[in-house]
Amino acid sequence: MAGSQDTGIGQASSACLFPLFRPGTRPESDAIKQAVDRSGHGFVSHDPRESLSPDDPGEAWLELLVDGVTFDVLGLAPLQSVCWPGLRHHFGIGENDITSCEAIVIGPGPHLSGAASAIPVVRAMMGMAEALLEQIEGAVAVV
Repeated sequence: MAGSQDTGIGQASSACLFPLFRPGTRPESDAIKQAVDRSGHGFVSHDPRESLSPDDPGEAWLELLVDGVTFDVLGLAPLQSVCWPGLRHHFGIGENDITSCEAIVIGPGPHLSGAASAIPVVRAMMGMAEALLEQIEGAVAVV
């Protein structure tokens, strides 16, 4: 399951975060929206499902705006989990505890591919991820 894959987030895949969840517990778009609202940290700037009929699952991703920077959140349920990179080091959790986990990915939007590793972008992404994961139950690790 773990491995590298094009996440669809520009050329910035190395600057992405992969929150890991136990199988079957990845959040859906609505859970992310509620978490963003509760956190008070940024807002949802684009939801592709808004232009679809209620019966169409469409695409399970969101664009979030935080501190003037947009981030894509991909791999949301009920669609397929994204592949996450293998571990080189891990702290506070055993590798066997996470090998069956499913991932979502949080990363800078494609327009930031040249600046994905810039300190302000990384700082905004880390702050947004922390705010989201404090509001969503079930995350067991972040890669």
